[in-house]
Amino acid sequence: METTEDIPTRQAEELLSKSPLHCVGSEDDEFLKVEMIPLKETTIQVESTKLTTASEQPPVRDHIIWSIVNTFYMNFCCLGFIALIFSVKSRDQKLAGNSNEARSYGIRARSLNIASSVLTILWFLITVTIIYVNLVHLRNTIRGWLGL
Repeated sequence: METTEDIPTRQAEELLSKSPLHCVGSEDDEFLKVEMIPLKETTIQVESTKLTTASEQPPVRDHIIWSIVNTFYMNFCCLGFIALIFSVKSRDQKLAGNSNEARSYGIRARSLNIASSVLTILWFLITVTIIYVNLVHLRNTIRGWLGL
């Protein structure tokens, strides 16, 4: 898009010194015709390279959430609390950059969490079974007393 404006000579000279414009006319003219020619559009292509490195070992897992749940809800023989300690140690080693130690603490925490979960579930099932058996036995005893 080209625009043409009539500007007094002195103002035109000032503008020409500051910007790349194309002038039409002579210096004797009171008014110079200034044509504003838009600059050519230039495109810059930026190439980016994405570098991904494949890690040989899987990421270190510390199982901290599982340990917290086992500590507060299923702390069978304090196994959940011990698992929480190993999870925190694993996280500390991971932040320190020692992935081998972090991995070994994480494996211990996972093992303790599994043991705590399994033993708590077994304890719950055994407790429910004992209560059920005792209620059935109590019902039969009461029926015997009442002669039903």
